[in-house]
Amino acid sequence: MTTAVLESIALKPADDASPERKRAYQEALELPFPNSKDEAWRRTPPEKFHPGQLTWSEVVTSSSLLGTAALPEGVLHSDLKSAPVQSELGQLAPCNVFTKLNEAFWSNGAFVQLGKEQLLNNPLHFEHQVQKGGVAFPRSLIKAGRFSRGIVVESYSSSDQETLAIPVTEVFLEAGAKLDCVVFHNWGANTRYLPILRARLDKDAHLRVLFVGVGGQMGKNFMEGDLDGEGCKSEMLGLIFGQGRQHLDTDALHYHNVAHTTSDVLFHVALTGRARSVFAGNIAVAPGAQRTDAYQRNRNLLLSDKARADAMPKLEISANDVRCTHGATFATYDPNQQFYLRSRGLTKTQAEHLLVTGFYQEVYGRLEHEELVGWLNEQMEKVLAQALG
Repeated sequence: MTTAVLESIALKPADDASPERKRAYQEALELPFPNSKDEAWRRTPPEKFHPGQLTWSEVVTSSSLLGTAALPEGVLHSDLKSAPVQSELGQLAPCNVFTKLNEAFWSNGAFVQLGKEQLLNNPLHFEHQVQKGGVAFPRSLIKAGRFSRGIVVESYSSSDQETLAIPVTEVFLEAGAKLDCVVFHNWGANTRYLPILRARLDKDAHLRVLFVGVGGQMGKNFMEGDLDGEGCKSEMLGLIFGQGRQHLDTDALHYHNVAHTTSDVLFHVALTGRARSVFAGNIAVAPGAQRTDAYQRNRNLLLSDKARADAMPKLEISANDVRCTHGATFATYDPNQQFYLRSRGLTKTQAEHLLVTGFYQEVYGRLEHEELVGWLNEQMEKVLAQALG
């Protein structure tokens, strides 16, 4: 798709937009729009994520704490448009047409900054809502200072009107920081969404990201981690439940840029109806990044003979002293398990519900905060109850 096609979009910067926004818009016009020959877009039609004549839609962001503990003093948090950090945006996000459109048109999102050695013991929850159809650009910036600890949850939703959502999240972890970040996507039935998350880890930092995809019509998810400090570790976890004709495509990328770094990818996908998932994981090890320890695994549970899952793990290794492995599994619904559960008094719906919940437990087990797991279970229970009857 050419630049001329992108110039036909209805989105235009307002006359009073900042120079930074106008510059980002012009840069977006000069960048190529992806096409189906691009490796990342071979299985998901990029034209579905073209803004076209959709008009701009505002994002409403609110925040709260999950749990009863009070917010520690000194933790900076707000919606993004209230935070004095606009000049820091765009340092991590990859330069492509979608991130530049986000820079030009973002309306709101989350801002969190943990200072040195600060502890945020209860999850800080941001809810991003797109209340009418159109094109929405949530934007978030999360920063964890040296030896800080915290948990940040972002959940996204929209109306049933036609919506295109392009959220961008940038995460910075300084030396020794540890952060859990949950992104919960439960969009409306007519929403196409393209979330982009990019993180940078310094020495001995530990990031655990959980992506949850349960709603929307079609999604193309990009998760990228730059492991820039020795001893750092990045975990990318995923819980996906697809139904009807939903389509969700995920690219999980780890860039091991220095020696002695660790990464782990674990995605569990359950599909019913005619839903389809695509998982592409990549471990990229730079020259000199010796003693890299990296693993990626994608497990798929097909609840229907019409559902489809594709897995394409990849390795790009330019060092000779590493341990990098990958694996993918595919399982169909086991009628014997359902029969056993029903013989113990469960209904067919209850049996299916229990089997899917059990399939997700390995991912839940990676989370260390009881109230976070409880909240996540509650949200997934609602989804499964609606989907499975």
